[in-house]
Amino acid sequence: KGLIEKGAAGQTFEDLITTRLKEAGFSVVGSKSYDEIWRREAETLGGYFGPISGKADKAKLKSILARTREELVSKYRIDALLYPQIKVVEAMFAHDSAHWHGTSEYLGRTESSSWKLRGTVAALSLFVRIEDNKEREIYAYAGGIQVLSKAGFKGKFAAVPDNEILSDDKRNEWAVDRALTAFIERFAPK
Repeated sequence: KGLIEKGAAGQTFEDLITTRLKEAGFSVVGSKSYDEIWRREAETLGGYFGPISGKADKAKLKSILARTREELVSKYRIDALLYPQIKVVEAMFAHDSAHWHGTSEYLGRTESSSWKLRGTVAALSLFVRIEDNKEREIYAYAGGIQVLSKAGFKGKFAAVPDNEILSDDKRNEWAVDRALTAFIERFAPK
């Protein structure tokens, strides 16, 4: 599971995705409807963790997912399910900029001679996977959001402060647009 599932960042990205899809002419059923159905189905089956092993019972989990999808199709007439995730990825950098999933970000400069000219740095990307109502993947794409470290003292990387992670509205919007544009161009209602 990705970071998008929890907290304010998850709601921010859900709102951005919903807005972008609605602007393109799609009808959207929010995650709250999905979650309510999924939880009810999980309760009906007594959960999906094995009582002895504590591990997920794949057959029960598959059944919960299938029943959730069936109710969404029946109740809301959905054509597809969108699964967004924010994941930590490795972004390639050269000199003072990192580049990944269609975006780039300035890392800063350091006077240290130990600063590498090339390498990788941890970054965040939004991954979007869309399945049709028969569980077939019809689309998958990603948009880079931001790096998690920048140039620091003595040629070392310094972590981006927590309050700056996923806080740049323009970068967040750009990542959503990057992740969804090809889908919208191909599948938007005419």
